[in-house]
Amino acid sequence: MITSSPKESVLNFYKNKYGNAPEYLVRAPGRVNLIGEHTDYNEGYVMPLAINYAVWITFSQIPKPEGHLHSIDF
Repeated sequence: MITSSPKESVLNFYKNKYGNAPEYLVRAPGRVNLIGEHTDYNEGYVMPLAINYAVWITFSQIPKPEGHLHSIDF
C-alpha cells in the first residue's frame, strides 16, 4: 500500500539521505510506442503514448567532480 505520492517519496528519501531539500525535482513520464520502433527518424509512422508511470529525479550541485545515484524502487 502506497502511503505517499511518488513525489513525496522521492523528496523524503533525498531529505533523509542528505539532510536538506534537493535543488531540483524532475519528472519524466513513461511512454510506449503503440506502432513503430525506430521509424520516427527513418521517416516512418510512429505513435508514442504516455503511460501512468514516471521517473522522478532529485538532484543538487556539489563541489566535487563526482555523483551519487540511489534508486528507491530497484
